[in-house]
Amino acid sequence: MGKLFVEQKLHLWDPLDKYLPEDLGLRQADGTPIELVHLATHTSGMPEMPSNFDDLHPEDYSQEDLYEYLESYQPENVGESYSYSNVAFGALGDALAICQGDGRGLEQIIREDIIEALDLAMFYEPFNTDQEERMAQGYRCIKTTLEVVLLAKKSLDFYLQAWFYWRRGQSGKSSSATPRFSGCHGRSCWAERQHP
Repeated sequence: MGKLFVEQKLHLWDPLDKYLPEDLGLRQADGTPIELVHLATHTSGMPEMPSNFDDLHPEDYSQEDLYEYLESYQPENVGESYSYSNVAFGALGDALAICQGDGRGLEQIIREDIIEALDLAMFYEPFNTDQEERMAQGYRCIKTTLEVVLLAKKSLDFYLQAWFYWRRGQSGKSSSATPRFSGCHGRSCWAERQHP
């Protein structure tokens, strides 16, 4: 999104229906549009998950399914409060791919324009058999729980590898390049930095 903004291909306040089909009705009853910034900041008023999503078969959810859900969805409380939404991020991803305008899907754009361009392929590879065999088994044996565990493990692996990769690059630089962590945590620390 930032790249497209810098390239002046989109504006943060563009209405979502500028990119997705207008007949999806992505405006409140009073005409207030859902804007890209609402999707990116989870203030679109959209729910966490679409009602037509099957937890047992997430891989089967398609763009057509998303559009079918959005067509029946009536936006409310747009821009009023924060509420995490996978629906919003799905719609945003689709809008960004359309905005890019070269026919590539979001996954291909991420792979080519970010992962490969920044030489981050080692962080994007799927699990190999050895890694899968060493996975801790959860107590609940349903697919969605295992997927959550795998996603959490993959995220942790990514951040640890990225940090070590970054540290290697800092080895010849002064110690001032190493991030310093204060004793504060979470929102209170953020508030102290914003309002000393």
